Amino acid sequence: MLGLVLLEAGLHVLLGNFGQSKLLQHSDNAEVCLELRPRTELTYTGWRARVPATTMRTNSYGIRGPEFSFDKRPGTIRIATVGDSFTFGQGVEEDEAFVQVAGRRLTEHGLKAEVLNFGVPGHGTPQSVALVKHKVLATKPDVVLINVFPNDLTDEESYCVYGKSDSEVARFVLQNVYVGRLLFFLGGPVFRPKLEPGTRERLGTPGDRYVASMKELVALGAEHGFKPAAVMLTDRSQYRESQWCQDCPVAHDLMGETGIHMVDMGPAWALLQKDVGANFIAGDDHFTVAGNRAVGEALGDALAPWLKR
Repeated sequence: MLGLVLLEAGLHVLLGNFGQSKLLQHSDNAEVCLELRPRTELTYTGWRARVPATTMRTNSYGIRGPEFSFDKRPGTIRIATVGDSFTFGQGVEEDEAFVQVAGRRLTEHGLKAEVLNFGVPGHGTPQSVALVKHKVLATKPDVVLINVFPNDLTDEESYCVYGKSDSEVARFVLQNVYVGRLLFFLGGPVFRPKLEPGTRERLGTPGDRYVASMKELVALGAEHGFKPAAVMLTDRSQYRESQWCQDCPVAHDLMGETGIHMVDMGPAWALLQKDVGANFIAGDDHFTVAGNRAVGEALGDALAPWLKR
């Protein structure tokens, strides 16, 4: 017993607090699966290894950032961004997330931009598009950016496998018991939720769901008057060589079927790889402040001519 207590105390020092999980709740919309708890503020110290503390805050509408007015300011382009933890800006402060950096970069290009961050850690492309219908449309955006990361094409994110777990015991252990979290990380498939039999046959493959979701976003844009764009955050190699997605279809190669405007951030991603230590949080895998800045500035530069058309 003493050994377990000492191990728990030691892991408390070494492991992050898994804070993003306490920010999530089951959505009342089954397609959205997970969304952020409104009016919540907590300190995040990493999902695996301990990292420098940052603040995670949601407003009354349940998105990251301060309160905002549903009435848009005249002459301002309202940009809603959807995606997973990279969009949310896990590991950095809310104004340091690349989507906010991109908004400030657009201002330098002479465009007044307001960015609303609808990123939800754990979301795949189908959940992000469902969130557009569930929450984003009410804010009357001029532009909707859906940010794509390789793990969007995995089973876990495409079908929201983790988010469909109703085990309160497992949730409590992962959020509060560091020994339990260590076993989860080390145990691999043994402790992780399994995909229900027949899921792919019933819902389609992750690639099928990705294409259908992008087509739906294009249709929503035509119906509601916003410009949709898909932002490819990595280059093609990450769909074969990374830890996130070694057997996934390459999202870039599916875009021709969707009709959506694509912003390829592959060149920016390649630059980040030249100094991984400076651009990615050690033990967390998300962008550092410097990495977010580089991606955000490149994104703003890419979006400016498209938005000026």
